[in-house]
Amino acid sequence: MNKAIPLSAAFVASAAISWMVASPSAPSPERRKADASAIPPRTPPKLTRAQADADPAYQGALDRIRSATTTKDRLQFTYDLAHSIPDEDVEKWLSGNLFREDGYPALVAFFRSILFGRYSAIDPGKCAVAMTKAGGIGLRPHLKRWAATDYPAVLALAAQTSDRNHRSFMLEAGLCEQAKTDPAAVLATLEREKDAYVPLDDIIAAFGASNRGMVLDWADHPRQEMQRSSARKAVTGAWMKEDFNAALSWAEQQEDAGSLLAYGLRYEELTPSGFLGKVGTLPPELLQTVLSGATKRGEYLDDWISYDYEGKAGLSAAQAKMVRFTAMQRLAFVDTRKALEAVKLHGLPDRGGEPWRFRSMVGEMNRGFEAMGGEVLEEWRKILGEDAEGMVRVPSSEGAPLNSPVPPADAIRQMGEAGKVSDTGFITRWSREEMAQAIDTLPSLTASQLENFNDLLDRSNGGAALEFHAAVLAEAAKKKAAFNEFKYADVGFRLAQRNPSTATRWALQMPEGDGRDLAIRGITAHMHADGPEVAEQWMAGLEPADRKAAEQVIHHIRTVHAND
Repeated sequence: MNKAIPLSAAFVASAAISWMVASPSAPSPERRKADASAIPPRTPPKLTRAQADADPAYQGALDRIRSATTTKDRLQFTYDLAHSIPDEDVEKWLSGNLFREDGYPALVAFFRSILFGRYSAIDPGKCAVAMTKAGGIGLRPHLKRWAATDYPAVLALAAQTSDRNHRSFMLEAGLCEQAKTDPAAVLATLEREKDAYVPLDDIIAAFGASNRGMVLDWADHPRQEMQRSSARKAVTGAWMKEDFNAALSWAEQQEDAGSLLAYGLRYEELTPSGFLGKVGTLPPELLQTVLSGATKRGEYLDDWISYDYEGKAGLSAAQAKMVRFTAMQRLAFVDTRKALEAVKLHGLPDRGGEPWRFRSMVGEMNRGFEAMGGEVLEEWRKILGEDAEGMVRVPSSEGAPLNSPVPPADAIRQMGEAGKVSDTGFITRWSREEMAQAIDTLPSLTASQLENFNDLLDRSNGGAALEFHAAVLAEAAKKKAAFNEFKYADVGFRLAQRNPSTATRWALQMPEGDGRDLAIRGITAHMHADGPEVAEQWMAGLEPADRKAAEQVIHHIRTVHAND
């Protein structure tokens, strides 16, 4: 049991956070000793709020936090407090919310992340339950780590969990591991869970190429259509990563070829010519479906709208108009005025024999124009004519709440110019597509405008918006905007928890400097928590300057544990 302050190896991940923002040179043993004794040995409080407040050591720790004059000291003292709590009391501190600092919400999130990191090692099952009660933040990566060592326990907890979302995450984590050794049992579980939404991509990928036929045979038997479709799409996606041409050839022959290919290619963020280089041999009708469903990055939207699909891809005028319109839909949320000019130039898609489909597509675009308002909206309504009457605003994806009244691009501009947004709940309601639209707008901001995002990022620990946090920090590093240095390390650590490869690409896209250095430190802390050998293997692929930053974190960890 952890009865006092010493930094046990079980808590290396959260311990490393404090070193991530330390100075580049290794600390002297004397300084390390002083930091480690920031909180004296103490009798644990009895863990009611009143008794915790009355505890002198606890109050002393709070006083140190409140009187700290630098971010580094405030983080260090919060870290010290979190590690002074005995193992057996961690759950009570979390459930009782005993650490409350209304003026520093980022510190509260930091404190709780350390305790949850400790709780994950102490009792992964109870930790998972506590995470579900706290809104589920951090639940999926925790379940993934737990399932790697005890997937039956994860599946057992899923069977006892009533919340649909949390239960689906548990099934996903447990079945991903079980698929590696007992694929038949996984398919049997999915059959029983055919009415539940269980994310299948990672599960199907875990089956491997040798079991692909088994999955397809299972999916083709009569069953809930959504599950069948999801399984076939997941097979296509996994297959394309292993053997793109073979997967493309198979999918092209299927009755649902359009949806399979659009799904499998959804992360191919290319220009139209780049995309056609991969799938240009498809017949025109199928090619139009795939191109329409392609992810269109903000910097490529002009290319997607102006490309000669008729001459270079063999599409009909009507098919080309549909592809261009999907790019204009996104442009309406990035640059509404420019989208209006594109509509004037290229026109709206043909109605065809399905007016409802036309209204659905135009209704999605209408959201951007309604949010913009003014003359732009009036001109848009004139183009729509009678279709403007009773136009229904349709969410961009099923279950995605409307982002009213500020579209993502305008919200980002407001934040940059004024440091606040008139729609106070703007970021919490964004769908994945809207989040991407917001990220596409960041390069248009100046360094001083980006600095207005400091408070926004400090008030949130990321969660679903972690990708947005990472994009803001990357843009800030490129433009040398002043940012809370801890955020680079924190986001690097959190991204690495989800996907070390994604985290590494994020860090290495930044120019050399403090931001990149701190991001590397954050990733290193996570990699070392997974095992020293994992960290060493990862570090071997870094350039010398980046490897130096990573090695400094490892040095800090080893120095402290050598003196425990």
